[in-house]
Amino acid sequence: MALLMVITTVAVLASVVVEFAYSTHVDLRLAANARDALRAEYLARSATTFARLVLNWQNQLQNLLPGMTGPIQLTNLIDIDSGLISEFMGAIQSQKDEDEIPPAPLAPEPGQPVPATGLLPFGTFQGAFTAEIEDEEAKINVNKLNNPGMGGNFTVLALLQLFSDERWAFLFEEENLHGERITPQDLVIRLRDWIDENEVEQAIDLTSPTGYFVDTASDEERNYVRYPQRYRPKNALFDSMEELFLVAGMSDRLAAAFASRLTVFPDINARLSLNTNDPLQLLNILRLMSVDPNHIAFTNPYTVESMLHELMVLKSLNPFGPPSAQHFAAVLEMHGMQARQDVMNNELGTTSQTFLIRATGQVGDVSRTLTTVVRLDGRLGKVLYYRED
Repeated sequence: MALLMVITTVAVLASVVVEFAYSTHVDLRLAANARDALRAEYLARSATTFARLVLNWQNQLQNLLPGMTGPIQLTNLIDIDSGLISEFMGAIQSQKDEDEIPPAPLAPEPGQPVPATGLLPFGTFQGAFTAEIEDEEAKINVNKLNNPGMGGNFTVLALLQLFSDERWAFLFEEENLHGERITPQDLVIRLRDWIDENEVEQAIDLTSPTGYFVDTASDEERNYVRYPQRYRPKNALFDSMEELFLVAGMSDRLAAAFASRLTVFPDINARLSLNTNDPLQLLNILRLMSVDPNHIAFTNPYTVESMLHELMVLKSLNPFGPPSAQHFAAVLEMHGMQARQDVMNNELGTTSQTFLIRATGQVGDVSRTLTTVVRLDGRLGKVLYYRED
């Protein structure tokens, strides 16, 4: 009996000790992950601030040198990476003589500056951060569908050409979660119906001299009342890219294919920027500029590759900024096509004011990503959108 009691007691104590050790280990890991998550978040914030500083410098250079060297895109030249920044700051710190720094006072007065003797220099933090800057005005602004006249017409053509590319034909041949199958033209119409002010469904008439959108007798809500959870179109401009998922017919696969080439943040009067390295977007711009967007050259893969190669060569000759509209027109002429002067003069540009910053902080196995959209305002930029992941 005594032996049985001892064995039982040892077994119970062993299970309690193991459970206690496991619980302690889990609590320790949770605390470490929370610590690393906080560090990663603030590293991502630091990367965002560095990116906004670069954009501020870029804006100042453009204001100081208007028309002299063309648009200056520091975002194409400066990599925002904690490793590079730490090496740069380390080189500066190594040039300083520590004997030149006076010792800190034992009891400093309020507001008295304290020398940095003994403090860790910048760049000695744990973890790493990076930031990427995207030109939002180099994407197609969906909100411009509501612009009257040529501005809206240009956006209609840009979206139709993007959605109608044969690479994405399979996306429009399959049904979405609601059993719907739409066409590229239907998607453009529903994007317009989401933001326009009226309650009727639109149709597209590319021969209309005033605007490509015309009213029909149908109710625009008919595409939404069939859903299990009924709702109505917003009838106002998009505020974020997440709203695209509310548009009738939009699916995850369509958003994955086109979201990186669409935007809702720039001013509705901003021109489409030529500052892009996306081959599909460059080809789309060439077709928009061409007098004949259905020219046989755009169906020849060798001709398309030649045009894109010429644009890349032009970009390499000027690393400070994108090619101008005249360069695009020259590429078209080299391949037997003519450029539309109205599009070159009114719809395309080389300077931008709206940028997306995607900053990531990494500490151990924990990472945090911050997405910020800013519009240049002479300082660090006005924040239009902010999201933490």
